[in-house]
Amino acid sequence: MTDPALCPPLSGGGVRPGPGGFDLSRRLRALVALIALGMSALALAAVLRALAGAAPHHPNIREVAILVHVVAVLPAIPLGGYLLLARKDTARHRALGRVWAGLMVVTALSAMFIGQRHGELHLTSLIHGDAVGRLSVRA
Repeated sequence: MTDPALCPPLSGGGVRPGPGGFDLSRRLRALVALIALGMSALALAAVLRALAGAAPHHPNIREVAILVHVVAVLPAIPLGGYLLLARKDTARHRALGRVWAGLMVVTALSAMFIGQRHGELHLTSLIHGDAVGRLSVRA
């Protein structure tokens, strides 16, 4: 994080970005960290609950699209939080950002096939297609 003593705070409470791009204020960083940790903990608890057999049986859990979706999104949750908090403009950040974007593309593509019957296309599929296109261009 950029040293606040070297860069005076902006009017919005943020810190002037260093050469690596934007930076978050301490409060916002704490909020992002809290949310990322909370979401990661909930995802881990759900996985452990399912592995222990304590989760209720759901007939659709055997669908390949749902399994691919869950497997792709679970590592994307903590990775996204880390990327928001990590130092920007480094080779590591770019490489992990590409991994995160790839996971999100897989998540969006698999979501397009969840609950569809015989080639149905609905508004959510169009939104996922738009998201896939935007992530593919950036990665």
